[in-house]
Amino acid sequence: MEGDYEKVDLEKNAPPAVPHHHFRPHYYGGIVRQALFAIGIIMIIGMPVFVDKINFSGFFLLLVILAVNLFAGLTNPRQLQVILGDFIISLIGLVFFELIAFFYYAAFHTADLYFWFNQLLVVLFFVSLYFSVKTFRGMTTDHTTPEEEQQKKGIEKDL
Repeated sequence: MEGDYEKVDLEKNAPPAVPHHHFRPHYYGGIVRQALFAIGIIMIIGMPVFVDKINFSGFFLLLVILAVNLFAGLTNPRQLQVILGDFIISLIGLVFFELIAFFYYAAFHTADLYFWFNQLLVVLFFVSLYFSVKTFRGMTTDHTTPEEEQQKKGIEKDL
């Protein structure tokens, strides 16, 4: 049975190494993942510190933190649904925490630690939103140059 298979020299016949970003030049999932992960950590740290100012149940907030972390972990260039989920979570988070900061400042006329905590989350959600939109746009439109298209065809032919 061993003689039935042709031995292949993998080094000789391997396709040329192509950087991952070559096929996904507009993929910014790494930045989105880092922003969402940082948001989750900041929320975990802030939850017990600002427990007296938060008007939501701890269980609900924990579910939100887990959802943010779940999408951070799932972010990858192959699943458009996850990129869309990153976009939705970032948009909702940005609006939600900015409204909290806005109404808190309007009610108490102070930019204390709780206000800046919420603004930090808003900035991180803003970064995540921007790069998830760029990634979604890049994955749903064709941005290849003629040179990239030729190189891509050459690589596929070698496979």
